[in-house]
Amino acid sequence: MWQRSALIALCAVLLAACSGSDDRFVETYTDILVVRMSQRDSTDGNRQVQDVLAKHGYSEEAFRREFIERARDPERLRTLLDTARARALRHVELKAKLQQSNRQR
Repeated sequence: MWQRSALIALCAVLLAACSGSDDRFVETYTDILVVRMSQRDSTDGNRQVQDVLAKHGYSEEAFRREFIERARDPERLRTLLDTARARALRHVELKAKLQQSNRQR
């Protein structure tokens, strides 16, 4: 009986850890997409992407490894990337609306 409870607790902890890792990955990728959608200058964009990675505690190599690791489950990766893209688009659209509103004042 205690073994079953221990197994359930272990699964819950592992799921929570994966979810937190996914959140960090999605937030980072969202911020990268926002930079890429907003920045026309590739040199400035690359610098800003490095800042985003550092802000989220990633090196470029560490983020690349996580991306490749998630690519082992293409459906899950697609879901994560779709989520990041939708968030980035909302962010960029909201920013554009705010800028337009400020210009009209």
